[in-house]
Amino acid sequence: MFLVFRRVLEEPDVDQLNLNDLVQLEEQLEDALSQTRSKKTQMSMQSIADLSEMEKTLREQNKHLQDQLDEARNTPNQRNNGVTLEFRDLADGEMIPRRKRQQEALKLL
Repeated sequence: MFLVFRRVLEEPDVDQLNLNDLVQLEEQLEDALSQTRSKKTQMSMQSIADLSEMEKTLREQNKHLQDQLDEARNTPNQRNNGVTLEFRDLADGEMIPRRKRQQEALKLL
């Protein structure tokens, strides 16, 4: 539609258009502008809906990760590089002395 307007306005005899032709051209331009604004609004609304859905998904992922983090913090074992380190003597369940725990941890790394 823009090309039609452009062609009309670029014609050498554009100065010879009568009032009715100019009014008709103005109405066509207003219709085209209205359609363009409507399409822009539609696209903006779709973009907002898409962003809202993305926000919802990110919030759910964040909640899931926060739950995992809380769970990891609440476990009695310390974790290091995916290795669970327990500092209890397996034979009698007593705590291993600090120095021995440090040596055992270093061996695992």
